[in-house]
Amino acid sequence: MISYEMAKELQKAGLKWNPEVGDLFYYAEGTKYDSLSKHDEKASPYTGEVYGFADEILDFIEEGEFVFVPSLSQMLKEIKALGYLYLLLFVPHAYLTDYLCCITKDGSSWGQNIVDSSTEKAVARALLWALEKEVYHAGD
Repeated sequence: MISYEMAKELQKAGLKWNPEVGDLFYYAEGTKYDSLSKHDEKASPYTGEVYGFADEILDFIEEGEFVFVPSLSQMLKEIKALGYLYLLLFVPHAYLTDYLCCITKDGSSWGQNIVDSSTEKAVARALLWALEKEVYHAGD
């Protein structure tokens, strides 16, 4: 799981959250985390059909009271949605293990190579790089 600080950076860089049951989030102060559950959903009193999350949950998300913690698969999906290719490598050496996330937009050369102590951390940093690059290029 990525840190509160990284989750906030991703949020500031423009990572959107379309809430789903099971999504992890930090509370705004960053000291505790939780996940969205079926109890947070809103259902029709007549049919029982679920049609979203309770208004207070959506309000907490919109107001920044809940900070989304994307899973590894969600981060990789977002990198792909931004138009990037990625490669994940496990890099063992002596007493350390590192994880390498390489991402590129055009496929001809790796745009960014990020090494960190966990797959999630490396991918989160790669996603942050991609989000910031997209925002930068949107201003062109």
